[in-house]
Amino acid sequence: MQQGQKIIIEGALAPIVKINPLDIKKFTKLAKKYNYQLIRLLFVANEKECIKRMKKRGHIVKKEVYNKLAKKINQLKTKGEITIDTSKLTLNQVVNKVKKIIL
Repeated sequence: MQQGQKIIIEGALAPIVKINPLDIKKFTKLAKKYNYQLIRLLFVANEKECIKRMKKRGHIVKKEVYNKLAKKINQLKTKGEITIDTSKLTLNQVVNKVKKIIL
């Protein structure tokens, strides 16, 4: 980490699934220790859009599994987190929203 640089860490499902070795909590503590600006973003989409996107990616997820993950994500929301609903946005629109937040 260099001083004066912004650091963006995305780890949407890291605390939920064990396949990702990235521990967001460690990076959060480290950023706070060195007084880095920390911006938490949460990207969400409605159920219909999530299922459509998963099918497009070739992922078949049972409704009960999807609901369990959605519930977990809602429980993990933190105070001060910025939520961006991507349901009706293009990738470019999402990128532009993120740029407005972090720049």
